[in-house]
Amino acid sequence: MKVNVTEKSPIERVLEVSVPQEEVGGAYEAAFRSALHRLSLPGFRKGKVPVAMGRRHIKDESLTGQVLEDLLPSAFNQALEETDLHPLSEPRWEILENSRDKGLVFKATFEVLPHVEIQDYKGLEITQERPEIGDEQVEAVLERMRQGQSELLTLEEDRGLQEGDVALVDFHSSENGEPLPRGNAENYPMELIPGSYVQGFLENLYGMKPDEERDFEVDFPADYPSELAGKHVAFHFHLKEIKVRRLPEMDDAFAQAVSDKSTLEELRAEIRERMTSQVQHEAEHGVANQVFQKLLEQIQPEVVPPSLVLNHARQYTSSVIRDLDRRGQTLAGMLQQQGRSEEDWSKHAMGIGFGEACMEILIDALARQEGIQATEEDLDPHIEQEAARTHQSETAVRNRMRKEGTLDLLKSHIVRHKVMHAVVDAAKVEYVLPRPKDQVEEAPAPVAAEV
Repeated sequence: MKVNVTEKSPIERVLEVSVPQEEVGGAYEAAFRSALHRLSLPGFRKGKVPVAMGRRHIKDESLTGQVLEDLLPSAFNQALEETDLHPLSEPRWEILENSRDKGLVFKATFEVLPHVEIQDYKGLEITQERPEIGDEQVEAVLERMRQGQSELLTLEEDRGLQEGDVALVDFHSSENGEPLPRGNAENYPMELIPGSYVQGFLENLYGMKPDEERDFEVDFPADYPSELAGKHVAFHFHLKEIKVRRLPEMDDAFAQAVSDKSTLEELRAEIRERMTSQVQHEAEHGVANQVFQKLLEQIQPEVVPPSLVLNHARQYTSSVIRDLDRRGQTLAGMLQQQGRSEEDWSKHAMGIGFGEACMEILIDALARQEGIQATEEDLDPHIEQEAARTHQSETAVRNRMRKEGTLDLLKSHIVRHKVMHAVVDAAKVEYVLPRPKDQVEEAPAPVAAEV
């Protein structure tokens, strides 16, 4: 098989493939035999027509579709392997020759990632905020762990509900007199923590005593993150019981109960080390985002394949739809609440897709220039973990992931992660303490939210 590659543009390639006459002739003969098996003529049972008679009724023109179906995919894939090309779009086909006697010649035109050379990506000066982990942060984590070890006890003193209590309630809700889906519950435990509810909601419950009932109405803001967004809801609450939390003492026994440490001081040291590592990890992501933001300026719009933009736009839309579905919402419903049209959403998604496409081109270019790739050693831990999870052999997992395309996806994630570390290591970074909140200006959205 002969293969010739033409660079039509920085983002388009044309493969011209010539399949030998012997292979094409064999494909025509196989297609003929298959058609003959299905042929039915007067005086002959189906599949029993003599070959010579069959050739008078089955012409090569009628076999062309089957021959192309049999030969094109395999010939195209073989040509891609030989040329190490990776199409981003479905190919546009052009059949130049297709006959039993002369063979098959076809062209396939498709989009590819452009080969961009990124300049001046080493030694970039970056200032990145990185908080210090002090005693206050460590004690806050310990307090959350302590809350997790608390016991719920029935309130013994005679008082009404107050902040921090856990109320056991029956409630139902409605809008314009109609019950709301999932708006009713019995024996429902509510912990009265203000930040967990819409502003002003808990004030309607404070002071209630067991067996007391209350009716009240709440207006939910349009951006409230549930199906209650923008609704005027009527509630009926029946308080059945008040519980309070009893917290354990903060001592060595507590440390032993919540960790493998023997003393509270050892636990504090471990928490500090873990938090410091997390802060450094987040700071490095911030450095990478800043570097990528600067380097993206070198990706010109004309080298961004439209099919790559569309693919990322579709992925983004799918992720939003999945997130909305988990919250009992739909994309159409969200757009209606926001007063946006489907056309508005399409433009928004394509904008996101363009940004992600530029990022993919940048990551590919940096990986190529740095010689970064996903090795078998990089893949092995992920394969082993998936094999253990699914109770399959590592070979079976690898074959399945290769067939599903998730192996290539895993490789791209690994390469992206390596590139992130490479640009962080290559930058000149000054870490500074975060500014007070009242001095912080709104920052631009990160270009690499997950690397």
